[in-house]
Amino acid sequence: MFLIIEKMTLNAEMKMNRLNPTAVFREPLDVNEIIKKTHRFCSPPKDELENMQKTMITLALKNTLLELGHDELDKVLTMLQKDHNMTLDDCYDEPDILKRILQDLFGKSYGDILHSLKKNMTVISSHTSTKNFISNLND
Repeated sequence: MFLIIEKMTLNAEMKMNRLNPTAVFREPLDVNEIIKKTHRFCSPPKDELENMQKTMITLALKNTLLELGHDELDKVLTMLQKDHNMTLDDCYDEPDILKRILQDLFGKSYGDILHSLKKNMTVISSHTSTKNFISNLND
C-alpha cells in the first residue's frame, strides 16, 4: 500500500504507521522518488535473484545428468556426497569439484556433457552468473 500525504499531525502519523504502508510519499510529489520506491518494491532483492539463478542452473544440471540416465545421476550425487559432502545445489558455488567428478566419471564424453548442459541452460545463458559458471567448467 502506498500513501500520499500532505501534512499530518503526530496522532495521524501514528495511525498511518499502524497501517504499515509500503511507502509514504509526501507532497509536493517528486516523480523520481515515486519511480525509485516503486522500482525497489517491484524488483526481487539481489539475494533472491541470485537464488533463482542458482536454482535454474541446478535444474539444468540435473536435467543434463538425467539425460545420461538415472544411474549416472546417482553416481555424480554419490561422489558429491561421499567425497565432498556436497549436493548438486552446492555445485553452483564449487564448479571445479563438479568438473573433476564429471571428467573422472565420463572422461572424453565430458565435452558432450558440457555441450548438453549449455543447451539446457539456453534460457538463462544471458545472465552473468551463468556465463561465469560455464566459464569455470571450461577452464
